[in-house]
Formats: sequence, structure tokens, C-alpha cells
Amino acid sequence: MIDENHVLVADQVVVRFSVASNLKRNEIVPVRRVSFSLNKGEVLAIVGESGSGKTTIGRALVRLLEPNDGTIMLAGKDITHVKGRSLHEQRKNIQMIFQDPYGSLNPVHTIAQHLAFPIKKFQKIKKAALEEAIEEALLLVGLTPVSEMKNKFPHELSGGQRQRVAIARALAVRPKVVVADEPISMLDVSIRAEILNLLKDLQKRLGISFVYITHDLASARYFGDRIAVMYGGQIMELAPSDHLIHQPHHPYSKLLLAATPGMKYMEKLPETSNRAPNLLSTRKGCPFAERCPAVLDICSEQEPLLRSLDPIHHVACHLYP
Repeated sequence: MIDENHVLVADQVVVRFSVASNLKRNEIVPVRRVSFSLNKGEVLAIVGESGSGKTTIGRALVRLLEPNDGTIMLAGKDITHVKGRSLHEQRKNIQMIFQDPYGSLNPVHTIAQHLAFPIKKFQKIKKAALEEAIEEALLLVGLTPVSEMKNKFPHELSGGQRQRVAIARALAVRPKVVVADEPISMLDVSIRAEILNLLKDLQKRLGISFVYITHDLASARYFGDRIAVMYGGQIMELAPSDHLIHQPHHPYSKLLLAATPGMKYMEKLPETSNRAPNLLSTRKGCPFAERCPAVLDICSEQEPLLRSLDPIHHVACHLYP
């Protein structure tokens, strides 16, 4: 149910792609009936391995991809199929931080130029006020001295500094929601904690809502208020972070925890297969059935729905009818 606290709502969102295989046209569904809501000032971490659909749902939320079905509501407005000027207007409400800090910046533009474009476009300010806004954006993400930083080119910065520029660019339009797609995965280990702490600090100071996409449960627990575990294009489990970490219900969540360094969850859960999930539109049953150590007969025939175990914990598994 949508209420005034929901700044972003995904309702049964579906994304399909047409692919060629053995001279035949098939259809894959990397996002299959995904639903969740994001409250004002909340961080929702979406966790899963490669191919689970995390990035695809993130791109759909910011409308870099148009959903084939379902609804996306942003700040009370339906943006599922908006185009042109209407879509442009929504860019100021939702922005994305991309995974690759090297590929997401234009190598022939200075840092000031990267920030000036969204500020002029959405804040409608020019000249002296524009220079001031650029410097404020750099200070916000800790890129100092700003007089030097704003005139540099991306190749003159480290990976961590580039990602700070990407964060500053996303925040320059003063969005309500930021989708951060694996923002620390391509950075040196020594820099990851700095960037994650920066995001956490900005979220608290500015009250921005985040969708944090990651394969790392430890960082999801640290940054996220809630965690959604995805597999095969579907949400397998959704719960408050500590609740999910300490009381996981879905077998896939348990496997992720057992494989995460530093986690105390040590239950041995041997997988029956290591195959990638089947994303074909003709797939039947639970996407995790082939790998699940607790598989039931019904799992290969009937797709489990995301059900409420209690008001705050939801799971899609036939073990919990």
C-alpha cells in the first residue's frame, strides 16, 4: 500500500529482453514481478550474485530501461512509461551512481564541467552562483582544495576521487532518491570503507533515500536499513537488515550468509548445483530450485510468492506456505 512516507514504489515490475539462441528468438526476464517500497530517508540494500537482476531493476527505477509491465511510482507520480520532457523533469528526483568510476566520467571534461551541466539544467543558476554551487558540491563529498579539483580532468584523479565526483554529480540536482549500483566494488579495498562512510554520512545529513545495489552482505548490513535478497530476477527475502542477518529464512539467504567472510552464520548448506539461474520467460517454479538444499516437489512446478511471515519479514519460499 502506498502512503505519504513512500518516496519510491515498485509494483510487480517486469523487464524482458529478446535474445537469439541457436538461431531462435527467445525472451529472458531478468526482473520478474519485483515489488517493494522505499520510505523517505531510508536505505534499501538489494543483494544478490551476478545475474540476479539487481542492476536491471536499478536501471528500470531511474528509467534508463522502460519496464514491460508493472508500475514505478516516484514521489507520488507514475513514471513507468513517461518520456520526453516528463521524463526529464523526473531526473531531478532520482539519480544513479554507476559502478565504474572510470567509465562514468567524460575524459575530455573537467570536474567543474561534469558538475556544471546538471546544476545549470536542474537548478537553473548561472555565472557566479554556478561557481559557488560547484564548489559546494565538491566540498560536500570531500574533494579539496576545490580550487584545484574543479579544474582537473578525470585521468588526474584516483578511483576513489572519481567516485566522489560521480556522487557529487548525482547529488547536484538535489534528488529525493539515489540508486547506487555497486559504488564501491571497483575501488581498492582501502578506499571502499571511505566511500561507504561518505554515502552513509550524506544520507543522514541530507535525508536522501538510497537504493543500494551490492553483492556484499556485509556492506548491505552496514549501510542498509532493510535488505532485499534477489535471485533469478525475483526478490527471495525482504526484511530489516539485522533481522535478516540474524534470522534468515530463505535457503538462498542462508547460503549467502554462510559464504560471507566475517559473518557468524556457519551452518553448512551444500548446494545441489552451481548453475546460473534460468531467466527464460518459459521458466516454471522457483528460480533457486536447482540449487536449493531443501527443495520440495512443488518448487519445480509452482513459483513461490513473496509472503509476509510477520509485518516486517517477507519471504518467497514453499517452506513457508
